[in-house]
Amino acid sequence: MIQKVKYSVADLQNSNDEELISLVYNKATELYLGTFGETLEKADSAMTELLATWVLESEVHNGGFDQFFLNNGFEYGYNAANGLNRIAAENYISVTEKAIEVFKNQGEEY
Repeated sequence: MIQKVKYSVADLQNSNDEELISLVYNKATELYLGTFGETLEKADSAMTELLATWVLESEVHNGGFDQFFLNNGFEYGYNAANGLNRIAAENYISVTEKAIEVFKNQGEEY
């Protein structure tokens, strides 16, 4: 059975890192998919950006930046770069920004 992800500030404060990541990821995914009629537009931009970083990591490891951009587009790439900046992943930001430029410059070939 699908259940709506609910948590309180106390739940977040009392969670270890793994539990916190799971709560935020599950809620962000629920909003992204619109499971209960709500969207990421209602969430803080941090949630959108962090979900984009998770999607980036997953897609790049599975099929590379090609797969990420073909499945998600450039706007999501910018969200991922912002999320990487938010967590201070400097090396990943640089690589992601370069990938965005490469794919953007491919124009219609992309």
